[in-house]
Amino acid sequence: TWTTVSSGAGGAHTIGESYGGGIVFYVYDGGKHGLIAATADQTIATGIRWYGGPASYTNTRARANGVGAGLKNTTIIIANQGSVDGNDFAATLCNEYQVSETVGGVTIIYGDWYLPSIYELRLLYLQKSVVGGLLNEPYWSSTEINNIRAWSCFFLDGSQNSDEKMFDAGRVRAIRAF
Repeated sequence: TWTTVSSGAGGAHTIGESYGGGIVFYVYDGGKHGLIAATADQTIATGIRWYGGPASYTNTRARANGVGAGLKNTTIIIANQGSVDGNDFAATLCNEYQVSETVGGVTIIYGDWYLPSIYELRLLYLQKSVVGGLLNEPYWSSTEINNIRAWSCFFLDGSQNSDEKMFDAGRVRAIRAF
């Protein structure tokens, strides 16, 4: 059986609400739709690279931007990485992330997480104090610039940066839509 989980008046959700395996950081359509951030970074230590390796760059054409674009980009990145070396990279960390919750005796698994587009990442930056746990460091987006660079957002000041995909210091925070 499928179970729908809602809260608030008429299923409306609010920024800062714990919902759908994370924290709501953006809402639209009267709170019926929006974006949820994972409660912690998916990277450990200093960060992770954007690309899948080995020593070549692939132009994935993951250039979509805006709300919902990160899901499309994440799929494109993973499908078009070319030869990978078996190590995790930013998109795979988000794609493979799962959270389970038990609500009313039913276990719900949220497995539709993705690497945010640069626009979604900026929305997350604007709510970083509400979401919590975000460091003042660069976070990878799924929005590619070319075969060598992808966009990141520096969570110290919200600036967008063109970083090399081999840059291992990028952090990752998965998001999902509702």
